[in-house]
Parts: sequence; structure tokens; C-alpha cells
Amino acid sequence: GRGRGVDLSGSGDGSGTSAGPVLESRGQDSEFFGFLVGLGDLENEYRLHHLSDDAAQSRIAYFLWLVSSITLVYFDYLVLGPTRAFATMVAVRVIFACALIGSLLIFRHISTVRHYDWMTLGVSLVMAAFVYSINASRPPDYFANFVLDILFPLSMYLVVRNRLLFCTIAACAFSAVDLFSLIADRHAVPPMFRNVVIASHVLANIMGFLVAAEINSFRRRAYRLYCDEISSRRLIERIASVDDLTGSVTRRSFLEALDHEMLRSRRFGRSLTIIVMDLDGFKKINDSHGHYAGDELLRHFASTVTSQKREIDVFGRLGGEEFCLMLPETSLDGAALVAERVRETWASFELPFDGVPLRSTVSLGVATLAATDDSYHSLLRRADGLLYDAKHLGRNRVVIESGSPGTKVTIGSHAVVAGADESSDETTGASPRFSSN
Repeated sequence: GRGRGVDLSGSGDGSGTSAGPVLESRGQDSEFFGFLVGLGDLENEYRLHHLSDDAAQSRIAYFLWLVSSITLVYFDYLVLGPTRAFATMVAVRVIFACALIGSLLIFRHISTVRHYDWMTLGVSLVMAAFVYSINASRPPDYFANFVLDILFPLSMYLVVRNRLLFCTIAACAFSAVDLFSLIADRHAVPPMFRNVVIASHVLANIMGFLVAAEINSFRRRAYRLYCDEISSRRLIERIASVDDLTGSVTRRSFLEALDHEMLRSRRFGRSLTIIVMDLDGFKKINDSHGHYAGDELLRHFASTVTSQKREIDVFGRLGGEEFCLMLPETSLDGAALVAERVRETWASFELPFDGVPLRSTVSLGVATLAATDDSYHSLLRRADGLLYDAKHLGRNRVVIESGSPGTKVTIGSHAVVAGADESSDETTGASPRFSSN
């Protein structure tokens, strides 16, 4: 509707991972002596969410008050005729009409709940003072208006949207002023009529309060359900987009991000490079030490890659022990440095498991977006081919495109030219070096 939207995630990344605080704010069950359903920490968000709707509803009430004030000028003329008292009453009505019109204009620009609450209470109290002034200007033997005045406290409860406390203060103040005028200034009023008016005001305030409390509680329950639905939806989105084991994004979310980034890179002529990586000998570790050891290894590897990436980079799990890191606005040289840092860091990592240090290495393939890539499939296919080149060359190395798709550079602890015999792995130096093919 027209209510303001509220960010319930509690984080600026849009992940919606903080559903907990939204649910924890339900601790308080009731407010205002048990008449209202409490929202706890959500109270301010609830009021801000409904602020524009509440202001629009209050403007309707003020417009009705304005129309009734102008319409009753004719009845004042019938009662008072062309007298000074009638002129005074018209002046009072004009002042009140100007105040209402000003309030209508101000309410269109109110942006804070606090200003709205106090502004609404002030207008309601001005209404009570206006009605008292009108009643004081009428002849002492005229009291028919007191029957219609009962509608005003009801409107303050049911039409004017405000905090229930402020609505109660405004309605009770109006009834008190109206009854004071009836009792103090209208000595000719029959006792039966006076008692009926007093009882009507009391009933109007009780019924108005109870109905307003029920309406407010209903809106609060609806808002609480709305927040729960948003939290659940974001939780589902997180489950669907984040791999629970490694914390990386899922294959589907990664491919969506890659497709979007390819379009952006082409539109602005920016570089886009991806690194496909696969753990070496992972199946052997799973078979020898169990799946729990494999899960721990995957979790620590994901943490290793995450520590090497930038905030704008996207790290995803493609399946099993295969991952991919997307590097927007990064050249092949920059991606090569990242890939080599990941390879070196992971090669030196040991995972203590049941008293046995588990070690693993990783093979990586690095490819950059080319003009011939019509979709992310071709880019991933090239990077995946480079990855398997690294596997065939002896593992624990990085294979990178060089110049144009189809040419490669190999980096590794035992660097060899792509396509060289694997026996040369044992004879090459340990320091990383580049060789092109």
C-alpha cells in the first residue's frame, strides 16, 4: 500500500540474514495496560510503516470537521439571527477552519512519527477548545448541539489515527469540556437530558476506546505477520542462494551473478575474469577419513578463498569440491596473482583431524571474458578446460589464458609448459614461474 517500506534484515548487504532480531522483538505481549498487542522493538518500524496511511486517515477526519463547521453556520444564523453573537461565532469558525486547512497542508509533509503524534493531539485539543467557544456563544436555552457533539470523541478514537494514549487524552478532554459547558452554562437543561448526554459521553469514550484498541491490535498482529513473512522469505532466499556448508553462494546464484556481470562488463567495456578451482585428491581424503573430514576440508578451503577475495568478488560452489571465483574489473594478471595466493596458502595449510594432519592442494584455471563468449557457458567451459589442464600437468598449479583464448600460461609449485611430460614435474624448481604454450 502506501505505507513506508522497512528494511527488516538489519544489514546493508541485502542478504536478510538477521531474521533473529525480528523474531526476538516479540517478547512484550501487550501494551497500554494489556489493551494493545505489543511489538517491542518493532514499534517504531510499525508506526513509520503506517505513517502515510495514518496521516491520510487523519486528513479525512479533519476535512469532515471542516465541512461540519462550515455547514453549521446556517443553523447558527437560524438560532442567533444577524446579531453580534452570530458574527463572533462566524469569526471563531473561520479561525478554526483556517487552523484545519493549515493542518491539512502540514500533514502532507510530515515525515516523523513524533511530529505526527503531537500534531494530531494538538489539533484534537484545538477542536475541543473550538467546540467550547461555540457552545459558550449560543443562548443558554439552546442545547440541541450536545447530541451531535457525542460524535466528535468517537471520531477521535476511530477516524483520527494516533497513539491510543493520545486518542484517549483528546477524546476525554473533548468530553470533559463539552460536559462542563453543558453543566456550568446550561442551567435550563432538563436533568433527564443532562444525564443522557453524560451517559452518552461515557459510553462513547468506553466503546471508542475498546474498538480503537481492537483495531490497533489487529493492525499490529497483521504487521507482525508481515514481518514474519518477510523474515521467512529472506531466510528461504538465503537457503537457496548460500551453500550451508561453505558459506559460498550456490551454483544457481553464482551463475545468475556471472550472467549479470557479463552484461555489465560488456556494456561498459570492463574486464571480467573467473577462477575455477578444484581440490586435488579430495575423493581419497573422503574415502580414507570419512565425509566429515571432507566437509571440514571444504569449509576451511572456502574460508581460505574468502580471505583472499575483495568485497565485490563473488565466490560460489559449483558442485562437490569444485568452486569458482568471479573477479569483476580484473585483468588476467591480477587474477593470476589471486589464484597463486590461493594455491600457495592452501598448499601450506594443515587440518588436524583425529591426530592426523590432513593436507590438500588445489588446481586452478583462469579465464577472462572474450568477445567470442556469447554466454557464461563458453567462459566457464574455457576456465574448466584450463583447470583440467592443471590436473593433467600434475595438480597443485594454476593454468591461465595468455593473450587470446586457446593459449595458456602455467604457474605452480612445479611449473611446466602446458602439454609437457608429467615426468618433468620432479625436476623443475620449487619457486613459481611462468611458461607459455
